[in-house]
Amino acid sequence: MPVCPPRGADRWTRALDDLVARRDLTVGFAALALLIAVALGALHVLAPATAGP
Repeated sequence: MPVCPPRGADRWTRALDDLVARRDLTVGFAALALLIAVALGALHVLAPATAGP
C-alpha cells in the first residue's frame, strides 16, 4: 500500500508558504505581483463569455 504525503506537503505549496511567510518583500516583488494580477485580469476580460439559458 503506497504512503501518500500529507495534503499541502508538495514542493509548490511549501514554496508558496515560505514566500507568504517572508517579512522582507521588496518593492520589485510587489510591482511584479501587481503586473501579474493586471495581466490575469486582462486575460479574464478577453476570454469568451459562455451563453446562458
